[in-house]
Amino acid sequence: MQEFASKSGAINLVTQFNTEETLPLKDAMFGSLSSWIKADNFEGKRRFIEEQQGLEFLTSLVCDANVNANFNLRLKKKIMNLIADLVLNDDGIYDQHPYHVRQYFSTNEAFLMQLIGTLATTDLNNMQELQYRDSILIILFRLHQYKAEVVGPVAIPILQQHKAALQALMASP
Repeated sequence: MQEFASKSGAINLVTQFNTEETLPLKDAMFGSLSSWIKADNFEGKRRFIEEQQGLEFLTSLVCDANVNANFNLRLKKKIMNLIADLVLNDDGIYDQHPYHVRQYFSTNEAFLMQLIGTLATTDLNNMQELQYRDSILIILFRLHQYKAEVVGPVAIPILQQHKAALQALMASP
């Protein structure tokens, strides 16, 4: 299926996503793009990163407050899930540079701050937001594994606050 999508021009979904104005179609296009790239489609991941400036594209979706504010939680979760997939499978994308994705995201301060800001405002009583938060935590964990000296000082304070909030939530009747 992914090979057929590659030959059919699935990579052009990034361009279509950027030109589309309605949220339901943006959501559908991003879902299709994400399905094509995810899992073991390393050729698709490389093409997305190289031909469509995929990492920059995803960063802009996360960091651009005007764009991000227009997205619903469902689309935001899809974006974070794709980033998590890229970060988790980073070592198989480029043989010569197995940390390409983690290098990019761990050194992008605006991206890291947006993830931290999102964690800080997550409603721990809302299951949908908790799923969104889980993807962010996976991303931060993998980035921290790669560059603890960069990600740690930014992430640890907010994670400690979240731990305390979760403990308080669990203790309440």
